[in-house]
Amino acid sequence: MTNIEKLKALIIENKAISIDIAKGADSSNNSSIVILSGYADYIAASVEEVKTAIMEVYRYDILNAEIQKEIERVFDFANVYNYGNFWKTEQAKKEYIF
Repeated sequence: MTNIEKLKALIIENKAISIDIAKGADSSNNSSIVILSGYADYIAASVEEVKTAIMEVYRYDILNAEIQKEIERVFDFANVYNYGNFWKTEQAKKEYIF
C-alpha cells in the first residue's frame, strides 16, 4: 500500500477527518490537517502526498492557496515535534482506524 493509499484510507475510515476547502484555514480543517500530518509523519509521507490524498478523496481539482499554506505549516510543525509518535500508541489505535 502506498503512502497516498494509506492517507486516503485514514480519511475514508475516520469520520473525524474532513477537509472543506470553502472553509479555508478554519479550525475544523486545522484539526483534520493536524491528524493527517501526524499520521503522515508516522508513515514518512511527504506534504505532497498529503495534498494528493486530500484532493483524491474529496475530488478537488486543486487546493486553494490558503489550504495549501495551512497544510504545509502544520505538516512542518508535526514533523519537527514528532507528531508521528502518537500513532505508535494504544490511544491512537483506540481513536482511529488505520
